[in-house]
Amino acid sequence: VETEIPLCSGLGSSAAAVAAGFRLFESLFGPQPIDKLLAAGCAIEGHPENLAAALLGGLVVCCQRGDGSVIALPAPWPRALLILVATPEVQLETRRSRAILPQTVPLSAAVSNVQRVALLLEALRTRNYAVLSEALRDQLHQPSRCAIVPALDRLLALRHPGLIGVCLSGSGPSVAAIAQSHLREISALLTTTFRKAGVRAVTRTLSVYQST
Repeated sequence: VETEIPLCSGLGSSAAAVAAGFRLFESLFGPQPIDKLLAAGCAIEGHPENLAAALLGGLVVCCQRGDGSVIALPAPWPRALLILVATPEVQLETRRSRAILPQTVPLSAAVSNVQRVALLLEALRTRNYAVLSEALRDQLHQPSRCAIVPALDRLLALRHPGLIGVCLSGSGPSVAAIAQSHLREISALLTTTFRKAGVRAVTRTLSVYQST
């Protein structure tokens, strides 16, 4: 197997492998219902988000029912918003990244994140990009993971013309920057911030796969 997705980097390499396995299965036994693939993938991955994005493309909102089945609603990703991903030369197993999270969270943090998920989706739908930086503020997982992801606190605080915001990619240690312009300068800013923390990083500009 050859893949350009770095392992243990928060970029969904395991979900991509599962999706590839499903496509290989379909090449032998014929197309499968997407609901069946999502449920099977969720049983393997433990959650549907990465696999749903790999199978459906674009922006995907997921919800797992109590019986294990998955609701997945895809929508187009705005072409005006570009994504830069900076991956430091350190690996972080998902198991370790999950283990650092608290078992309980304050009600205020839960409410804050629910508000911002709704804000994020509506801002993308209405193309109101001015509020996206606020929608990216997280209180549930990024504060804890600042202890294990190099320079994460400084990366989240970056400001630059054309940069909408920075967030942790998956469970890390990669970070994703959403931008509208100045890609070269923002890319350099990401790698410089990692370098100041003593870590080399590779930055990629990614396109969003849109299903047909």
